[in-house]
Amino acid sequence: MNILNFAVLATLVTFLCASNSSQADVFTTTYVGEVQTSGFPNPVGVNNGDPLTWTFFLDNGGSTSVNQTWMASDFIGFTLDVGNGSYVASATTPLLFDFTVGTFQTDDMGTLIELPTLWIDNRSSGAMLDTLGGEDFGWNFSGNNDVVVFLDSESNFYTVGFADVQNNTNPLLWSSPIADVLVGDVNCDGSIDLLDVGPFVASIVSSEFDIKADVNQDDSVNLIDVAPFVELLSGG
Repeated sequence: MNILNFAVLATLVTFLCASNSSQADVFTTTYVGEVQTSGFPNPVGVNNGDPLTWTFFLDNGGSTSVNQTWMASDFIGFTLDVGNGSYVASATTPLLFDFTVGTFQTDDMGTLIELPTLWIDNRSSGAMLDTLGGEDFGWNFSGNNDVVVFLDSESNFYTVGFADVQNNTNPLLWSSPIADVLVGDVNCDGSIDLLDVGPFVASIVSSEFDIKADVNQDDSVNLIDVAPFVELLSGG
């Protein structure tokens, strides 16, 4: 054990160290673009060029949005808002995906770095709704134009699609959620406890910045972070 590690541990034993868990909210990410539907009509009241917002909700049971992966099985639902509420479609957990290729992934700052290349659900009867009361036919996340497909009362298709087809699966164009970083939880297990001491010390002695070890949030990790780290361990 090096001197620094010993010094930190010697300070810690004077405190009652309690776990401080922080369960993350559902992971949410949003794409903002314009409507450009081809092949089938738009829904009534929707025109090409209207602003479009598509928001996904996922939950993998984790306690952080940092360094995470969300698979199709973690899908909870989405909302598709056109014209700031003039038309809204939504989906909940599908009964069965037709195709699932790729995942949502974040890096160590909680930034999206990967999106699915093919999630298609055309067998989710009853899992999709829209403000027109259409019968759901399916939805896809694939970089293709049409995103949601419904049937009207006469069994005619109407769809909503993206204008920027080639880029709607580019992670740089989707919002990254504010990373729910639990400062002090250096080992990323959702708690601040003695298991974080080793990784915390390693962050201090290394040259690599770790936002979770920057306890005083001055954009650097050094000995000045030790006192506030110990305070976190004490439940302060």
